[in-house]
Amino acid sequence: MDLWNHINKKTTYEIHFDEDQFVNLAVARLKQGSPISRVQYTTRMASIKQSDGGIIYDAEQGDGTRETVAKAEYDLSKFDILTYLQNEIGLTRRIIARILNGAAERVTADFKINPVAYEEYVGDLLNELKENHIAENIVYKMTDEEWDAELFKSEPLRGVVEGDTPNMVSV
Repeated sequence: MDLWNHINKKTTYEIHFDEDQFVNLAVARLKQGSPISRVQYTTRMASIKQSDGGIIYDAEQGDGTRETVAKAEYDLSKFDILTYLQNEIGLTRRIIARILNGAAERVTADFKINPVAYEEYVGDLLNELKENHIAENIVYKMTDEEWDAELFKSEPLRGVVEGDTPNMVSV
């Protein structure tokens, strides 16, 4: 019962999201650059013959393998990184714009290399930073209320098993 008296206190929590601190951290991380590389593709020369049994593919008879870095030119006007990031990370456009503008030179250079991969990289990075920032800034406050031990004694706890149909099982 001593343990119960120690853990039965009700608490509330608040999240203090310091926008300036978050933006500065995100800008600093984006200025470090990204691991994004240019699109690459591999071509392989092979011998293909048609026979009565179908097509015969013989890579050994080809001219070998050659790897080339594509120097793709992207029409960057077709990409809307601001909207993409807003949908991916759930921050306001204003916060995202502050972050991208704070590291504009580096963002532009990295974005031109591979826009789709860069959008995904920045989305993952900002989500990770946001989750850490929120976790580090949760403030718990104990209230004067307590949970009643009878809550766990009066009815058996029940849970739902995954699936479309409600399957109740005792826990």
